[in-house]
Amino acid sequence: LAMPAFEITAGDWRAQGDFAVTFLDRYGNEIGQRGIIQRDSVPVDEMPDHVIKAVLATEDRRFFDHYGIDVLGLSRAIFENVRANSVVQGGSSITQQLAKNLFLTNERTFERKIKEAFLSLWLEANLSKKEILQLYLDRAYMGGGTFGIEAAADFYFGKSVKDLNLAEAAMLAGLFKAPTKYAPHINLPAARARANVVLSNLVDSGFMTEGQVLQARLHPADVVDRGEQKSPDYFLDWAFDEVKK
Repeated sequence: LAMPAFEITAGDWRAQGDFAVTFLDRYGNEIGQRGIIQRDSVPVDEMPDHVIKAVLATEDRRFFDHYGIDVLGLSRAIFENVRANSVVQGGSSITQQLAKNLFLTNERTFERKIKEAFLSLWLEANLSKKEILQLYLDRAYMGGGTFGIEAAADFYFGKSVKDLNLAEAAMLAGLFKAPTKYAPHINLPAARARANVVLSNLVDSGFMTEGQVLQARLHPADVVDRGEQKSPDYFLDWAFDEVKK
């Protein structure tokens, strides 16, 4: 499985995920888009510290300490999720998630997980941590047809990621694992509840104190009004995954 996995990295692998799909209804009217439509990117160094901390606290606290697969983080995530009786922390490292986003599909098979592991090690060997984090933040699907945290900040809040406050950063950081489920333009109460989990993760990880996150808890983020958008997002997300296969 190692050789087929590494074969995927041949050529211009950075451009492999750069495609977009426009969906039309039976009358030819556009009903949505999915894919990397525009390469909006803000350098990690220009993002607020609380944005990076919110992502790392929830997705990969030991990102700068492991080599692609975080065994300790995986064990901790399993324990915390069992204790909370819900998924409050993810088990895959940021590098593993990036490997899946760049090279693989969402197919849940043992073979895919093995390839993901090999590709994670390859990414760690060929890219710096900053490059991996940059690609992850630029390529992740964030709901509402947006890819990347900069596009998501503009779609949900009408501003650049550079201008996000802590409450907004927490809401976006909560989208990485389930972007359609927690998309705030679809279900704002669920998005706010998820953001509150992210704030707790910031405290639990030691990245911030309870006093530092208090105002974000008391004043949760609001989003730009995009009108009623319910089931189409779920269908388009599923259809885009099928196209990528």
